[in-house]
Amino acid sequence: MSAVIAPDAHVSVAGFTAPASTIDALPGPRPWPIVGNSLQIDARRYHLILEQWAKRYGPLYRVRLGPQTLVVLSDYRVLGELLRRRPDQLRRSSRAASILAEMGPAGVFMAEGTQWQRQRKLVMRAFTPEVVRNFFPTIVLVTERLARYWLDAVSAGRATDVANDLKRYAVDVTSWLALGEDFDTLSTPNHPLQRDVEQVFATFGRRIAAPIPYWRYFKLPADRRLDEANRRTAQRVDELIARTRAWMAEDPQRAKRPSNVLQALLAARDEPGSEFTEDDVRGNVLTMLLAGEDTTANTIAWILY
Repeated sequence: MSAVIAPDAHVSVAGFTAPASTIDALPGPRPWPIVGNSLQIDARRYHLILEQWAKRYGPLYRVRLGPQTLVVLSDYRVLGELLRRRPDQLRRSSRAASILAEMGPAGVFMAEGTQWQRQRKLVMRAFTPEVVRNFFPTIVLVTERLARYWLDAVSAGRATDVANDLKRYAVDVTSWLALGEDFDTLSTPNHPLQRDVEQVFATFGRRIAAPIPYWRYFKLPADRRLDEANRRTAQRVDELIARTRAWMAEDPQRAKRPSNVLQALLAARDEPGSEFTEDDVRGNVLTMLLAGEDTTANTIAWILY
């Protein structure tokens, strides 16, 4: 995890205190002129490079991305306390926040400050114990599908990319939970939804490590592919929102017993006097699809490893 410390700030957490004036004195990889450490980071191996630097420089070190200095923390105890201080005392870096904002409506994962507090109230409406409990059989169904897929591969003597399989598994679970739709990307090689989700993650990783925001001035082929992926995903979500709202309008009682996140979000949005907007619904559905894929899949892959 990384956090940007303001020039007049102090780091004070889990027994560690340091004024910002000492940040430059922290150990870290030697930066190059102008670009800092940006060219030393491969976006595809970002987490592994940060891990290697933590082993070399310790659990607290600094990295420069262009003109910006980041303090990198790898002590889980410090990270735990920092996360409990969000959003009042700790926020995502302005660089990451601006890049995320360019990629679509903000959900709770991307929100900060009062917006985060408002969005959190909306999202928690979608994760009542009843909704989560009712979803357990679906998780079992999709997990059994993954098990059969791997057993078939073993029987056929066919190698399979476990990490990629887990990403498709995570998309199937989260899309069913978020949208009530079974895309079955595990059984559909090169499913368009899976490709679009992968494109978003790949481009974000590349942009976060870039020394300058070049895409704001000219677009590379990867940036144009991201625009297309965002357009297709937004169109798919809008169609599902319209279909789900029409289904709920047929029977008003359905809003009282939502069976997935989208239904719960729409029920909260459509209440009289609701403080929530259509962008809140759209942003949090997109967040479910994106935030639930990469982190979940990689965590399970590391556990298996």
